[in-house]
Amino acid sequence: MHNLENEQSRRILVIDDNPLIHEDYRKILLNASSQSADSRQAEADFFRDEKAAENMQLSVDVQVDSAYQGQEALEKVRLALQNNRPYSMAFVDMRMPPGWDGLRTAQELWRVQPDLQVVICTAYSDHTWNDICHQVGYTDQLLVLKKPFDNVEVAQLVIALTKKWELTHDARLRQHDLERLVEERTAELQLAVLRDPLTGISNRTIFNERLEHALAEVNLRSDSEVAVYLIDLDAFKGVNDTLGHPAGDQLVQAVARRLEEVAGEMDCVARLGGDEFAILQAPSVKGGASLLAKKLFRVMEAPFEIESNRLQIRMSCGIAVSPQHGSTSSEIMKNADLALYRAKADGRNCYRFFEEDMDRRIKQERLIAGELEQAIAMNQFVLHYQPIMDAGGQVSCYEALIRWNHPKRGLLAPIEFLSVAEYTGLIGPIGKWVVEQACEDALKFPGEVGVSVNVSAVQFRHNELLTTVHETLTRTGLSPTRLKLEIVESVVLRSSEEVMRTLDELHEMGVNIAMDDFGTGYSSLSNLRMFPFDCIKLDRSFVNDAPDCDEAMGIVQAVATLGKSLNLELTAEGVETESHLECVLAAGYDFTQGYYHARPMSLEDVLQSAQSPVGTSTQ
Repeated sequence: MHNLENEQSRRILVIDDNPLIHEDYRKILLNASSQSADSRQAEADFFRDEKAAENMQLSVDVQVDSAYQGQEALEKVRLALQNNRPYSMAFVDMRMPPGWDGLRTAQELWRVQPDLQVVICTAYSDHTWNDICHQVGYTDQLLVLKKPFDNVEVAQLVIALTKKWELTHDARLRQHDLERLVEERTAELQLAVLRDPLTGISNRTIFNERLEHALAEVNLRSDSEVAVYLIDLDAFKGVNDTLGHPAGDQLVQAVARRLEEVAGEMDCVARLGGDEFAILQAPSVKGGASLLAKKLFRVMEAPFEIESNRLQIRMSCGIAVSPQHGSTSSEIMKNADLALYRAKADGRNCYRFFEEDMDRRIKQERLIAGELEQAIAMNQFVLHYQPIMDAGGQVSCYEALIRWNHPKRGLLAPIEFLSVAEYTGLIGPIGKWVVEQACEDALKFPGEVGVSVNVSAVQFRHNELLTTVHETLTRTGLSPTRLKLEIVESVVLRSSEEVMRTLDELHEMGVNIAMDDFGTGYSSLSNLRMFPFDCIKLDRSFVNDAPDCDEAMGIVQAVATLGKSLNLELTAEGVETESHLECVLAAGYDFTQGYYHARPMSLEDVLQSAQSPVGTSTQ
């Protein structure tokens, strides 16, 4: 802020057509300067104001400039303002022939510098005070000094008027600074209203406003659409839990930048909160939503570098398009949210468009989720077991398959509820119960027959699976070699380091590990090399086609050759006919499983069938 107390001088302009008068003024004003300095020193001493003393030391003599006509004075005032060294006051003679008189000069000076303090000096009575006020208006910036005047009177005017000008000028500068500060803060607040503070992109408020406007526009046209994309990062909570919230914030910022790179210039990219984003594509050409969706997922494929960590982040996306999916903002947002829910339920890392039956399906799934919580609390689950046979026709182990004994709908197969359990996280406690119950039941199996249990990716989090297996084997006394855990490749792909650590420790305990549904994943060969598998289970789809399809039979044989070369046990699923059995045994598979041997059965039926050899088909 500019401070007038630090000025090198008080600048005064004397305007008179008589050169001798200027010398008289100069002597008087220099004397006034000395009196002003004394006054300032007395003020500082009285109030013991060190700052005032410093300012007094910086203030030097009054600077007196001369002008002999009004026009000349006007130019001097203009130049002083340009150099940021304005005059604080002017002594103006009333009569200055042949140019402007004193009143005219004062008016012209005020047009250039409105805050200039002016003293009109006159020895005549050309104008009364009322005449002067009528001509220049009533103002506290004008004084009339009658000649002859003494030095003390002039000195008092200099001290008082220059001090007044300084205070007024300083107050005006302070007001200007305050106004500028208010403008800056107002701009910041306006930006905060429109922008997300973490990422700098649009926030929910501006997104909703843009959506309302876009829908109003598209309702008037038939050749364009409005597409809304709701985006949620998959497994984002794990980033905050493992790396901390600052790293999570950096990831959110990086994701926002990538989304903006892909979106069009007219699109609105917004952060709705947390790890939730939205994109408004308006206008969108018909069919254009699919193109942008593919670009969004492509740009997310590259890993993120966050605090020296290489993070592979996926996302789920729900898309709703107006007018076909709704004409109001509430309809579009609701339907995009339903589509996002469907994308998550379908395994995440994908996008889904809204479909008419989604609302009904999601309500049904949410109902199932609520009932599943009750089922866990009321122990409504049971295990059925399907035998896995060795090449000699003897039972090697039983695969535990969960059933829900629903109080109204009866016995439900896993396909009816497991996907909901996965999405809601309820698969954690359900999976824990399956491991515990299967191990307890295995103690009742004849001889050394083992038990095989399917495990979910959720159970690998925070060492849940390792803890469950260790505690269960310790409590039941079941030998670890009689327990086999089956995992699918997607479990391995999601969190390789965490899964590897858990599988290694389970393997060291003596637990057998099998890769289930082999051949349907993305990187089976590398996973077999990296992870400690004991067995691979060939997916039933290949076995089903093998008798009549050379290509399928070729895969059956190739997997057998691969397994043997890696010293892995081989199990063929989906053996439903004698032809299936002959094909896989001829290929060299160690174990077979399917309806040809037996359907899943209750524990009581297992124990009963153990009294006699399992026959061929019990269909």
